[in-house]
Amino acid sequence: MESVKFKSYIMRMAEKEDVPRIIKYLKREWNPQHIFVKHPEFFEYEYCNGTSVNGILAENLENGEIDGILLMYPVGDKVVDVDFFGGIWSVSRECKMPMLGLKMVESVLKITGARSHSGVGINPKTTAKIFRYVKGQKVGKLKHYYRLSNKDKYVVAHVETKRITEVKSGKARFIEFHSIEELNAEFQLSNYKEMPYYKDSNYIERRYFKHPAYNYNIVGIVINNRVEGIIIFRKIEYRGVRIARVIDFFGDDYVLKESGLAFQKMLENEMLEYIDFYEYGLDDTALVEAGFIIRREEDDNIIPNYFEPYLQKNIELWFHTPYEKCRIFKGDGDQDRPNCIN
Repeated sequence: MESVKFKSYIMRMAEKEDVPRIIKYLKREWNPQHIFVKHPEFFEYEYCNGTSVNGILAENLENGEIDGILLMYPVGDKVVDVDFFGGIWSVSRECKMPMLGLKMVESVLKITGARSHSGVGINPKTTAKIFRYVKGQKVGKLKHYYRLSNKDKYVVAHVETKRITEVKSGKARFIEFHSIEELNAEFQLSNYKEMPYYKDSNYIERRYFKHPAYNYNIVGIVINNRVEGIIIFRKIEYRGVRIARVIDFFGDDYVLKESGLAFQKMLENEMLEYIDFYEYGLDDTALVEAGFIIRREEDDNIIPNYFEPYLQKNIELWFHTPYEKCRIFKGDGDQDRPNCIN
């Protein structure tokens, strides 16, 4: 890791003592009601690791002010030698230095020592256009799949055309894990160590088992009495109706293909309105055979993405990545981060 000088700026890794200044910056430049401003302790959960902060700052050498930040979510304990997804990326409205934000992006791997920089939830009209010109990056869009319950009335989703495919087969069943120790005893995460965005036990424990605001269901997919995959759900209740969202997945594609009946059983037993699944990189056939329908931009059905507050609107999630072949899910980066804490 090293600092990078750019004209009258020094770009460097943030440190724990910078946190009050970062919060002040977010209040001034981003949103005075942002969850990190109102709950700095949640900022520390998201970005702090001991005395270090997973983010870089652009500090004005003339006045000492922070004029730019790029926060990050590494998929390991530290950012060095691992992949990370970007979080908030911002340049001050008062900044007079052209291209400072782009220079931060171009310098981030040198500053952090990370293996790669990706992002999900980027603005297709602004950020996506920038990353199309960043060397080694490509831009794409997550696919959005869903499976409806067969109901006469839908509350969370807006359903003009009820599309439900019949699932007749599937060997898998679901079991829930309540600790990382239970998961590790049944499933070898290290089998996927060579894949981009490899997430180890420490990451999964911190991100899903010990999240301070959200309750996740960490579910093993059992085929022939062996756990062959892990799926992370988060359930949401709105106006007395519950839905389930797939947030992350670990395993081979065929595991999902065998899970259609398990998903259907979950819909029925838990009286869910639907299950939805944002993803990139999985085999479309596996999801279709599991009973999922792809939601397209022109779809007349609405499967909402925003619940804090609720917004009945279809949302496309764009991403950037340096990898030709990879998997990206809604749980990556900050796309499943709370906007408020009750």
